[in-house]
Amino acid sequence: IDDAAVVVDLSFTTRGDHVAVLEVGGSGLMPALMHRTLLHRTAGGDGAPVLVEVAGGVLEVAGKPPGKHVGTAGLAPFEPRLLMDWRVDEYLAWSGRLLGVPKRRAAERAAATLERLHIAGHRRRELRLLTRAERRAIVIAAAVVHEPDVVICDMPLSRLDTPEQGFVLATLQRARAGRRSIVSLDRLALHGAVAEVLRSASAVVVLKDGRLLL
Repeated sequence: IDDAAVVVDLSFTTRGDHVAVLEVGGSGLMPALMHRTLLHRTAGGDGAPVLVEVAGGVLEVAGKPPGKHVGTAGLAPFEPRLLMDWRVDEYLAWSGRLLGVPKRRAAERAAATLERLHIAGHRRRELRLLTRAERRAIVIAAAVVHEPDVVICDMPLSRLDTPEQGFVLATLQRARAGRRSIVSLDRLALHGAVAEVLRSASAVVVLKDGRLLL
C-alpha cells in the first residue's frame, strides 16, 4: 500500500538449521524478524526509515517473538546506520554491551569475535574507512559478538560485486558455524555466493510481493 510492503495471511513453519529466505519484490518479513518496529531497512535508498509492525498473528524465532529474542538471536540488518567515527573494536564492544556482555568482557569478546571471523586486521580502523563489503562483515560480527544461538542476516550479499560477495560470504559462513541462521537474498543465482547460501540451506522460503511461493 503506497510505499509499504504488506503481508497478509502468511503462514509457515520451518525447522531447518540454516534457512534461506528469497524475497522477490520485498515482503517486510526480514525487517519484522529484526524487531516488531525498527528502522533497519531504508526505503528507496534515501535513508528514510521503514516502519515494520506485526499487526496480527504470531511471528517467532526459536520460539520467541521479535523484540524478545535478544540473547537468543543475533541481528545483522541491511546497511544499518553506523557511527562512522568509531573504530571497529569500539563498535563491536558497544554492540556486545547492548546485548548483555559484561562491560569488563566486552573488549575481549569483540577481539575474539574478529579473530574467529578472520577480520581482526580491521580492528583499529574507523568505520568510515571501510568498504561497503567490509562494513557488512563487521555488522555480521556485531550480530554474533554475544554468542547467540541464531544469527539473522538481512540481504548480506545485496548490492555487492562478485569479489565483495565472496568476502562477505566467508565471514557469514564462519559466523554461522555452530549456530542456526536465517539469511535473506534478493535474487536467485546458480553460481557464486548467492548460490552457495542456497545450497547450504536446510530450508528455503520463497516470497514474492508478500506471498509465500515455496
